[in-house]
Amino acid sequence: MTAKQLGHDGTKSPGSDSTGSPNRVNRALIILSAIADTAGLGALAAAWITSNVLVVAMLFGCVVAAAFVASWLVHRGFVDRQQPLRLLMVAAASMLFAILSWVFLASTGPGTASVAINSPANGAEIAGYQHIVSGTVSDPNMIVHVVVRPLGPLDYWVQSPTTIAGSGAWTVNAHLGEPTAGVGESFEIIAVAHKRSFLASLATGTRLSPGRYPSLPSNMNRSETVIVKRVR
Repeated sequence: MTAKQLGHDGTKSPGSDSTGSPNRVNRALIILSAIADTAGLGALAAAWITSNVLVVAMLFGCVVAAAFVASWLVHRGFVDRQQPLRLLMVAAASMLFAILSWVFLASTGPGTASVAINSPANGAEIAGYQHIVSGTVSDPNMIVHVVVRPLGPLDYWVQSPTTIAGSGAWTVNAHLGEPTAGVGESFEIIAVAHKRSFLASLATGTRLSPGRYPSLPSNMNRSETVIVKRVR
């Protein structure tokens, strides 16, 4: 045992095992437990908190608290003195907590809201490849996506994010084809809504971003389909 591993009174210094060396297995297990606990708490927070800012703030606080506690336990030598099997059981319990928390979050679904398209009207003729689509959603805390698809077995095109007012009214500038493509074609327009929380949308499989999709999640709140025709 080296002088660095001994205290002034000849005892082993904190943060070492029976050989005086840091127990890397124990430290890895305690870090794994902290990560799993943070993930589980984040999932539970997302199940009840709609604000992404609050969820991120809570996760940040959990990370800081977990890092502080783990550092203190290592410094005091508590972690290195434990049997690895005991810490393995703690890590397994933490991982089970995280899994159950995410399963619970997924079971909450995308939330319940009614979403409708007010304009354009079904059967309308549209001039140009861009058109303002507007509507309402019963819960203004939801995220609303407008999806456009040419009639036929073609992909869905998720448009840019909508702008939602406090009353639940939303608007977006949707694209019906391209400047030189899509004239004379009919398009279906759908509005879908889901929880604003990014963790909730990730767990429920409803997270969408602008772009092309072969299909849409079946568990989202949907509006009635509006079919329009582009005339020029």
